Amino acid sequence: MSALIYGFMTYLLSITMGYNGLGISPARDLGPRCVAWWAGYGRDTFATGWWAYGPIAAGLTGSLCGGLLYDVFIFAGGESPVNYAWPSPKDIKWRLKTRKDRVKDQLNRLPV
Repeated sequence: MSALIYGFMTYLLSITMGYNGLGISPARDLGPRCVAWWAGYGRDTFATGWWAYGPIAAGLTGSLCGGLLYDVFIFAGGESPVNYAWPSPKDIKWRLKTRKDRVKDQLNRLPV
């Protein structure tokens, strides 16, 4: 049900606030600008940088910040670069001890 509510909210915002078109994603803003440029409007379609700041830069920045917040506060796993479960000193000592024992066994098996 929440997806339906978000869809209606996006639709209402786009028809009420988007007087000259609503550039909330590159698919809704960059494509029509390219067609307008191709149709002969010239450099006026890309005269200002707002076509890049809004839909492209804000979308990428928002997705990176959202992923970072999710990774910091919710996700806990081995794949996480931020919320990584570091091994305790006991685990490190155990791993080093087993590695030393393995090396000793391999050295003992070498033919003399």
